[in-house]
Amino acid sequence: MIGASDSYVALIWASLSGLLAAVVMTISSRIMKLEQTMHWVLEGFKTMFSALIILILAWSLAKVTDQLHTAGYISMALQGKIDPVWMPPIIFILAALISFSTGSSWSTMAILYPIAIPATYGVCIAAGMDEVTTWPYLYNVVATVLAASVLGDHCSPISDTTILSSMASDCNHLDHVKTQMPYALIVGLVAIICVTMSTLFGGGLMINLGLFIIAFALMYLIIRYKGKMIEGTEYSKK
Repeated sequence: MIGASDSYVALIWASLSGLLAAVVMTISSRIMKLEQTMHWVLEGFKTMFSALIILILAWSLAKVTDQLHTAGYISMALQGKIDPVWMPPIIFILAALISFSTGSSWSTMAILYPIAIPATYGVCIAAGMDEVTTWPYLYNVVATVLAASVLGDHCSPISDTTILSSMASDCNHLDHVKTQMPYALIVGLVAIICVTMSTLFGGGLMINLGLFIIAFALMYLIIRYKGKMIEGTEYSKK
């Protein structure tokens, strides 16, 4: 049933239903009049316009790369020249840079998934692996694109989430970027080390669980002994 459904139609009707419900609740609660409500509805549309443009351009680029057979070309170019173990960290860095540059994690996923997965599969097969052996590498690549896209999005000063976070906390935008970036980069560095180690040792539940515990402990120690309290805050007095 889910596989045969049209997600586009479902999202359109769900969005329209949510908008109508918000309008009715706002007017019935007498928070705003109809004219004011519709004014802020349009203002909300405007804030999402740039994000929609980025997504449309990203989907267009993904279609172009598919028609140009970019994934096949990259696979052939890398076959025999790179060890499959290094594919996840390379893709991690690439995804983080694209996401940071565009300010959108969704567009990065749309751009990279059609390229990264076939390219990794081609490199693994060229290295003499069978289809079963390639699955851990493909899983790592899928997770890597997700994680690195979110990392770059959080660090990017042009990301919608970064802008909204600084606005919501009434904080200077660039100060917000500079203060959150060290935390995000530390997590990203630990993540790229863990994904490389996981691929190197063949993955598996126990290996990944052990890497998770080590990563958690490492990040705690870094924050505990390298982090600094800001003077004059409630926490610095404790």
